[in-house]
Amino acid sequence: MPFGKASKEEIVRDSAQSYIGEGTTVEGKIFCEGSLRVDGKVKGEIEAKGILTVGEKGVVESNVKAGEVQIMGMINGNVTSDRKVEIYSTGKLIGDVNTPKIAIEEGGILDGKCNMNINKETLISKEKRVDIQK
Repeated sequence: MPFGKASKEEIVRDSAQSYIGEGTTVEGKIFCEGSLRVDGKVKGEIEAKGILTVGEKGVVESNVKAGEVQIMGMINGNVTSDRKVEIYSTGKLIGDVNTPKIAIEEGGILDGKCNMNINKETLISKEKRVDIQK
């Protein structure tokens, strides 16, 4: 699990190329070629090719698609991630998740369904490895 590898301060410093600060509200669709950190409020879809970080005071009210998603605040909407989703102890996700990897720290909340979108070929090869080991 990712928790403990980096402090929240390191995530604040390293994760954002674009930033929506506390006290700022953005309405509309956001597309980001890199990473985005939200410490304010966003009402509208977010698509980021890099890492989307929702800080402890951040609120996102929409569907989200990103390479990776780190949730320390709240997302009210569905999340799709190409690589992984991390919900920290202060994080809350109300919506469904589609991701190959997910980590939820103790205290983190996921209120929705989780689909670990592993392709069938990968799943079959893992099952064959289990059979071989028996």
